[in-house]
Amino acid sequence: MRTQYDRPSLAVSERYLDHPLVRSTLHILRELCVGSGLRLVPVATDTVPDAERMLYDRLVMLDTLDLALRHLADASLLGASAVEIVWGEDYFPLLLRPIPAGAYRIGLDASSMPTEIEVQTGAGLQTLPVEHVLIYISNPDLQYPAGRPIVQQYKRYLDAYDSALRALQLYVQRHGAPTVFAQLPSIYTDEEVSKVYDALTKMQDALVGVIPASADAKIEFLEPEGTGMTLSLQLLELLERLFVRSVLGSVLAVYEAQYGTRAQAQVHWDVMRRLIEGMQRPLERAINRQLWQRVVGLHLGAPQSRLELNEPSLIPRESVLRNLGDLTALGIIDPQADRDWLRAMIATDMT
Repeated sequence: MRTQYDRPSLAVSERYLDHPLVRSTLHILRELCVGSGLRLVPVATDTVPDAERMLYDRLVMLDTLDLALRHLADASLLGASAVEIVWGEDYFPLLLRPIPAGAYRIGLDASSMPTEIEVQTGAGLQTLPVEHVLIYISNPDLQYPAGRPIVQQYKRYLDAYDSALRALQLYVQRHGAPTVFAQLPSIYTDEEVSKVYDALTKMQDALVGVIPASADAKIEFLEPEGTGMTLSLQLLELLERLFVRSVLGSVLAVYEAQYGTRAQAQVHWDVMRRLIEGMQRPLERAINRQLWQRVVGLHLGAPQSRLELNEPSLIPRESVLRNLGDLTALGIIDPQADRDWLRAMIATDMT
């Protein structure tokens, strides 16, 4: 059967993959989808068999599990993510190694099902069978059978964001220091005018300036007027909200709870939880089908349990408070300006 290879990340320029707005959105996406960890739940029985519980305890002890889950969550934005499974001699994963976006091609059969993956490494091109890789494909279609990158659809937001940043940079370069205007008497010689010009030029880069004394000379500092800086900042904020809203479906609980009451914040958070669950379900299916079923099948046979991703509401209160404290120490959160938002976040139903 003929294998067709597709590399979803090639549809997205590296410039967009490394865009700060994309990176910040990926960070939020990872925390929302997989930041709360995994749990093991029974399928056909009321309780999880002890043997499967032991395998689960061993799996969650892998140092690379958390990194692999966060890497897989990127597929919701990039179209696909792949993690190499390095098996040990006892048929248990030794480590889960994320494969960088753009460094692999997914082999698909006639039904667009993954058959293998080609990875570009320092030792050359290597082919991994599907048993040695965990592939999560998000939103596949006829044009993108190996996953449709959402970034591709919203490049105009990223381009506009870059343009606004450039405009803001030019504005600061031009108006960061006020323009000095000097009106000198006509009797000044060229040498005197040159001395005044040199002195005023040095004032642009210094806190103290000395110019020749003259009762007839008039010196003014021309401060910029208008709303160029304000408009650029407002445009950047608008583009951030548009992009994140487009990717996550809603940012009410994250960005807009500060504008309402505690009751409104709770409603926003409930909506966000439902959206998060919708993003978690296909990722859970990939993890169970390609990782958990293989692990249990190699040791015990058909599994009587499955892995599920914890919802954000199950995050311990102490963990939330610790993360908020770190963000405050870094200056990302302002305790005064974000007081209402912090109260709404802490008031959510955490264990």
